[in-house]
Amino acid sequence: MKQKNVTKPSDQKSADHTRQFNSLFTKYERLVYSYCLRFLRLPYLAEEATADVFFLLWRKQEVFSQYEKIEPLIYKLAKDTAFNYLKKIARNRDQREQFIRQYELQLPKTGEQVVLETEKLHMLNHMIDSLPGRRKQIFRMRYLEGKDNQTIAKQLQISSNTVKVQLNKGKQALKKQLLANPGFSSLLSIMLLFSL
Repeated sequence: MKQKNVTKPSDQKSADHTRQFNSLFTKYERLVYSYCLRFLRLPYLAEEATADVFFLLWRKQEVFSQYEKIEPLIYKLAKDTAFNYLKKIARNRDQREQFIRQYELQLPKTGEQVVLETEKLHMLNHMIDSLPGRRKQIFRMRYLEGKDNQTIAKQLQISSNTVKVQLNKGKQALKKQLLANPGFSSLLSIMLLFSL
């Protein structure tokens, strides 16, 4: 007696999910990549972020399959993923330096651009120097030396909450100054505004 090839319901469901996912990937992969590249500016980071977006869609397809319109959700996931990458880079000193080097390598520099970038860095240092004494010290330790809040608190013999408050006040002061200077449209100002 021959056995019939019977597809189990769970196998059919899995195959349907795979087809749906492949269709989404084919339709949106280039769009998500381009969207992430707008924020991250580096192709290898945009590729990683794109992969993360689709990995999340694959893992949570039961939840996402309930949405009627998936495109706005995909763009939100892409934006959130890109900003998470920027935040991660801003927190890690080595990654931040590597990101800036890679970013700068992609930009053609004229002598005038080099002078402008140097002036912007001097302006930023001046802005940081304008912070009140302890706030400036905490800000430099955190964002220029890459120390975490606990280490700063221990070294300065203050509470970690004080460190957190001073960092927030420092960021707000710098953000206000950056917004008042329209010439600050470089990557550095974007990182300060969104990621610190």
